[in-house]
Amino acid sequence: MRVLLLATNKEVEPYPTYPLGMSVVASALQQHGHEVLQADFLCHTKPLQTLLHQFLPQMIGISIRNIDNVDMLTPDSHWALDAVKQVVKIIRTHTPGVPIILGGPAVSIMPQAICDYCQADCAVAGEGELSVTALVQRIEQGLPLPRVVISGTTLSGASISAPSFDPTLLEYYAQASGVVNLHTKRGCPNNCIYCTYPSLEGKTIRTREPEAVIEDIRRLQSTISFTELFFTDSVFNDTEGHWLTLVEMMVQRNIVVPWTAFFQPTGLERDHIALCKATGLKAVELGTDACANITLKAMGKNFSFATAHKATESCVAENIPCCHFVIVGGPGETKESLREGLDNLNKLPPCLVMPFLGVRILPGTPLHSLAIRHQVITQDNPCLLPTYYFSPQLTQEEAHTMLLASFRGNRLRLYPPAAAAQKMRALRGLGYRGILWDTLVHLAR
Repeated sequence: MRVLLLATNKEVEPYPTYPLGMSVVASALQQHGHEVLQADFLCHTKPLQTLLHQFLPQMIGISIRNIDNVDMLTPDSHWALDAVKQVVKIIRTHTPGVPIILGGPAVSIMPQAICDYCQADCAVAGEGELSVTALVQRIEQGLPLPRVVISGTTLSGASISAPSFDPTLLEYYAQASGVVNLHTKRGCPNNCIYCTYPSLEGKTIRTREPEAVIEDIRRLQSTISFTELFFTDSVFNDTEGHWLTLVEMMVQRNIVVPWTAFFQPTGLERDHIALCKATGLKAVELGTDACANITLKAMGKNFSFATAHKATESCVAENIPCCHFVIVGGPGETKESLREGLDNLNKLPPCLVMPFLGVRILPGTPLHSLAIRHQVITQDNPCLLPTYYFSPQLTQEEAHTMLLASFRGNRLRLYPPAAAAQKMRALRGLGYRGILWDTLVHLAR
C-alpha cells in the first residue's frame, strides 16, 4: 500500500526539530512491504495538492508533535490544530475517500478530542509502529477503522524500530538547525505532576539495544554533516544505568559525536559528565522545573535544589554548559518561595536559566486532577486550547516583576521566553547551528 506520512510541525523555536516519530513509523511500514513517502511541511517545496496527485496515497498519516508552545505569555500565537484541520480539509478535497490517521505526541495526549476537532478518520495514541501497521492491514481488508486506537503493546529492545531517515529531510534539518534527533529508550518512572511522558510511553524504562543506537549514529555520520545529535529520551540518565551502558559502549567503539540530552539532576556526578564528554557531550539540559524545595516537592520532583546545584557544579567543573528549565507559578508557589528560588538560582555556578510562567494543563496528568479540584478548570474541559495553572498565592504580574528584577543585567537568564527566542534567531542569523543556548554560555565567559 502507498502510505503518505505528513509531519505538520512548523514550530522553529528554539530550533526546527526532525520528525523522529514519523520516521520510526515509516520504518515499521517499510518492513512490512509498504511504499512510504515522508513529507515535512517545513522543508517540502511542493504544494500538498501536488504531493497528493503525484503519489496517489491509499492512506495518509498526519503526525502532530505539539498542540501549542506551552508559553503562557503567548498562548494563542502557536496553537497548531487549526492548521492541521485545514490540512485534513485539503486532503478530503483532493483525495476523497482516502483514510486519514492522526498520530504523534500531541494526539497521544487527547486522541478523541483532537481527532474530532481535526475531522480525521482515526487517531492513534501511544507507540505507532504496530498500531499503524495494523490499521493499514484493516484498510487493505476493507474493514472499518476505529475512531481511536490506544496502543496496548509496549516495545523494547530489538522490537523497537530504528528510524527510517529520509535524505531530503535530513539535509534540510542539517542546514536549518544542525540538530538530528535519536532515541535510546522509552518510558519514564518519574512522577512530575504536569508531564505526559508516563501516559505516552509508560512508567517502565524500555531500552533499545545499544548496538542499534550506535549503528544509527554511524549511519547518520556517514550520511550527512550535522552539528550535533540530540537524544530525545524523556530522561537520558535513567536511574537503572542504561545510559552509562550506552556511553561506555560508545567509548569502546570510539564513537565521538557532538551530542546533548535531557538530564535529571539526581545522580549526575562529575565522573559521569567526564565519561560522556569523552564521547562528545557538549551541553546538559536539566529539567529542574522549580527553584525552591517546597515547589520542587509540589511539582512531584524527587530531588532537592541542593541536588540541582551539585549537578550544575559537576557540569561546570568539566566545562560543559548547563541549562536549567524552570517553571514559575506551579502548585504551592508563593512570593516567599519565588524569592527563595531566585536566590537559589543566583547562587548557581555560571549556567543558563530559562524560566516559564505557569504550567500547561493536559489531560491524564496529576496536574489536571488538581486543577479540577481547585476549580481552575471544569471536568468537561478538554484543554485543547492552551490552559494553564498558576498558583493563586501570587499574581502573574508579581512573578513577572520579580523575575525581571532578579535577572536584570544577567546575560545567562533568558526571560521572557519570547526574548530567548529572539536571541536564538539572532544567533542563527549569524550562522550558528545547534541548540544555540550553549553558545550563549560560551560567549558569556
